[in-house]
Amino acid sequence: MCGIAGIVSDGAGWARLGGITGMADALAHRGPDDEGYAVFRADGSGVCLAGGPATPATAWSLDAPYAPAVRRENLGAHGAGLALGHRRLSILDLSPAGRQPMCTPDGRYWIVYNGEIYNHVELREDLERAGETFRSTSDTEVLLRLLALRGEAALGELEGMFALALYDSHRRTLLLARDPFGIKPLYWCAWPGGMAFASEPKALLTLDGVVRAADPEQVGRYLAGLPTDGGERTFFADVRRLPAGHLLTVTVPAAVVSGPYRWFDPTPAPQSTMGFMQAAAVLRGMFLAGVARHMRSDIPVGAALSGGLDSSAVLVAMRHHAPDADLSAFSFDAGKDAPSEIGHARTAAQAAAARIHVVMAEPADLGRDMADLIRAHDEPVRSASVYAQYRVMAAAADSGVRVLLDGQGADELAAGYRPMVASRMASLVSRWQIFEAVRLWRAALALPDVSGAALVLRAGKLLLPPWAERVARAVPALRLLPRWVDACWLAERGALPHPAPAPHGPDHLRAACLDALTASYLPELLRYEDRNSMAHSVESRLPFLTPELAGFLLHLPEGHLVGADARGKAVLRSALHGIVPDAILDRRDKIGFVAPDAAWLRAAPHWLRGVLHGDGPPMFDMPALRREAERFLGGGAYAERLWRGAMLAAWARELGVEFDGGGAR
Repeated sequence: MCGIAGIVSDGAGWARLGGITGMADALAHRGPDDEGYAVFRADGSGVCLAGGPATPATAWSLDAPYAPAVRRENLGAHGAGLALGHRRLSILDLSPAGRQPMCTPDGRYWIVYNGEIYNHVELREDLERAGETFRSTSDTEVLLRLLALRGEAALGELEGMFALALYDSHRRTLLLARDPFGIKPLYWCAWPGGMAFASEPKALLTLDGVVRAADPEQVGRYLAGLPTDGGERTFFADVRRLPAGHLLTVTVPAAVVSGPYRWFDPTPAPQSTMGFMQAAAVLRGMFLAGVARHMRSDIPVGAALSGGLDSSAVLVAMRHHAPDADLSAFSFDAGKDAPSEIGHARTAAQAAAARIHVVMAEPADLGRDMADLIRAHDEPVRSASVYAQYRVMAAAADSGVRVLLDGQGADELAAGYRPMVASRMASLVSRWQIFEAVRLWRAALALPDVSGAALVLRAGKLLLPPWAERVARAVPALRLLPRWVDACWLAERGALPHPAPAPHGPDHLRAACLDALTASYLPELLRYEDRNSMAHSVESRLPFLTPELAGFLLHLPEGHLVGADARGKAVLRSALHGIVPDAILDRRDKIGFVAPDAAWLRAAPHWLRGVLHGDGPPMFDMPALRREAERFLGGGAYAERLWRGAMLAAWARELGVEFDGGGAR
């Protein structure tokens, strides 16, 4: 896993290309093991290759057409049209042969890429049978050769996570692409005659003319507690996100951008008729094989372990494939201030014969580390659980484990969220299976933390005709926004937040899973996963998030996902029987990865008062927000809106964000 950056600029803006080293420096945490640069002349006549302080000594003597030739301070940008930069975290092929930017033997195609291709071994064998030879054992070279031979069509052959830029120096076009689920990030911005891309917004913000101006629509959605990460918009008006499963193309040096276009369609195939036990058996084999591929690495691999079903399954499957490995798992314990799964985590670790590292944070740590957390994420985060994950990744790095497997994605694919029971009820009612829906509702009442009334209301909303659903969705912004937010400020900018349409069927549960996968849940969680891990130079791998596994789960009958006992992930539980301890499989509670937001915030009064002191964002009534904070610090009830207000104010102050700034120039 790495950090990538690039700038395209016409002759009038060639001076901007000198900013490539500053962009790469902003991404140094993503790749401490090497840095590389390639600057291409605007007339197509040549390329200059450079290294920098992080480039290992052995790279300078590399016998390859992509070896560095000059120090980066001698990297001339005059007359150039494209600059590529890369920071390397060495995971596969630790030698300089795996460095980037990398080119094909004829020098036509160049790549910078962030991620891992887990089926690179199989793809390499296919290419070798077709006559290809390889210089390295890296997945980067396999990816490059595959793209050079098959173009965009090659993306559909990949099992992995990736954000990549491929330059065709003959056609002088640049292809940017992102993996099907958006595990690896890619951001870009444009100006007349130029554009730039990078793994994180902070790299783009180093460029002259890219303004740190907030996007009012994202600000409004965040303050209203609505999803923010499913589309192109980011919290910065100048910076766009390439959505998951999309690509775009750029001409060099004119910087004409085409796209983004969707190359991966997550819409599930027509519903399968496969029986439950057969589906469980197929899923078991598919999952175990996927974990094996995700374990491919030239450095030690560990696991992030919450104690829930998904992360426990990943850990035990790792032991299945590596019976003699020294396996480490990293868990978080919130202590007495929040529900804890640490007991279940210890059970899973014992079953996997893994060494468990338990991370505990003192309540005051949040205030101490908040500035670092904000700088790591670039954009506001929704709760203190993000900080808990940040600390887990730090512990892994401190222990020398730089690759962690995690269970992210199973809840979205296999209906693991409690509200999805209502979606299943709606599907049953829409098919006139009323008695089955009632039985499911009664079963749900036996689960912890389930409101029968809330399930009925949610299912009823899903069953509304389209016109009535639109009326119900027209919720006034004042009901979504805290009282200390000036809705007029947002309205003047066309940014009043409204909920997205509810995911409709006729297969309501499958629609809910698809929405969670692409809009309401997973995109934001993946942003947190990436920033928290890469802040500590740790690669996070997610075995559940593969096109094969997603396609299989999303086309199963809904009853295979939410069982008659109203628990989600029914077919996954059956598939994992005999692998995961029964004490975890049989759990009826769902805690999730939670942190004691209220306790931690109350233990950081100096930080909270400090960030709310003086002027704040222009849509805030700061005296009213300060009064709410003082009521809370004095023992009053906690509300998530207080976290969001404090986080937005801290983000704006820490990063120097403007709220009425201009666009890129």
